[in-house]
Amino acid sequence: MRPDRWLRPLRDGPDAVADVYLFPYSGAGISVFSDWPQAAPAWLNCWGVQLPGRQDRLLEAAETELGELLNSLTAMLGAEVDADRPYALFGHSMGAMLSYRLAAMLPAAGHPAPVLLAVSGWSPVGFRALDDHAHTEAGVLEWLTENRGLPPEVLADPEALAALLPPMQADLLLVGGYRDDSARVRCPILAFAGRDDELVAPEAMSAWEGRTDRYLGTCVLPGDHYFLHQHQHAIMLQLADAVLRLLG
Repeated sequence: MRPDRWLRPLRDGPDAVADVYLFPYSGAGISVFSDWPQAAPAWLNCWGVQLPGRQDRLLEAAETELGELLNSLTAMLGAEVDADRPYALFGHSMGAMLSYRLAAMLPAAGHPAPVLLAVSGWSPVGFRALDDHAHTEAGVLEWLTENRGLPPEVLADPEALAALLPPMQADLLLVGGYRDDSARVRCPILAFAGRDDELVAPEAMSAWEGRTDRYLGTCVLPGDHYFLHQHQHAIMLQLADAVLRLLG
């Protein structure tokens, strides 16, 4: 497997001593993190995880089987991480789901655990996933419109919707097919929530307390499900501060 199919260096500086791997939300590519490196300290490199079916991987079929996708990501990241270079995982919405499962699967496969799992806009309990009947693009669009599952400017752009709907449908089926097993991770967890998030209430983020021996709390920020766009620098700074404290 070629890691460069999956990873994009958003910030790859010579003075970095740790890495953070960033996972986007449903239907999106790593461009949602394009401004994050501006807030990253020089000691922290940022890598975007580009899933198939979007942006420069648009011609590849988006994965609809969660197990297959997680196995591919575990193999890819397992080849990248090593015991001498600490790393953190961050994901928003579906990206948080993937990050969480990887934080459990990587150590189970014999790879180093992350020093931090940072999750945003998703909880293993209490997330409003895609309805079972909405398995067509028309049904997905209806669900997105009703639940404000995309930024308004995207919903109003037919060309953007045409490119987004296929991977969005695949991703929402992935999220909707998630079955929680209460897996715990071997690293601290830091959570972020939108105060007016339509898909997961801030209080639902308390479910993360039972997934780790060291829960760093939930930071509630103004905004809806896409609050990370309004607060990307603040989130990056809090994430970096948490990693630095954990590294001592």
